[in-house]
Amino acid sequence: MLTDVDRQWIVLLVVAVLIVVMVALRRPRYPEGFSSSRSAAGALPLPDDVRNEIDGLVAVDQKVKAIKVLRTAVPGLSLKDGKDVIDAWHRTGEAGLAARLAGPGEPDLAPEVLTEIDDYLAGGKPIQAIKVVREQTGWGLVDAKQWVDARKAGS
Repeated sequence: MLTDVDRQWIVLLVVAVLIVVMVALRRPRYPEGFSSSRSAAGALPLPDDVRNEIDGLVAVDQKVKAIKVLRTAVPGLSLKDGKDVIDAWHRTGEAGLAARLAGPGEPDLAPEVLTEIDDYLAGGKPIQAIKVVREQTGWGLVDAKQWVDARKAGS
């Protein structure tokens, strides 16, 4: 049988665990000064030796090592974000890394891709436009949506 003191300790422990969980969930996923909504001018610079090392690792399909190198160069970058960056780098080359770190700016998209995006927007299909942007840039949903919304507003 539990005594009143035992119950109080259990309640206190549960409250402490809840507080720790709430604090952990509120912690930013990006290091200070870095967010997925940065402008192209604010992209995180990587030293040339780090870029070259990551290029070499990606070229020989050593993604795990490439993620470790990137996360060492960008303190506070989460494992998921590091993986997303390296996947984009692998898929699209270094431009994918720049696009991922820069967030919405003006991506370097081929004219036919821009025409496809504009056609989707003119046809009232922004979701398809966002999908194309995500496939071409490696951006996340929020970044792609922001860019598509800005392009639609500028039309």
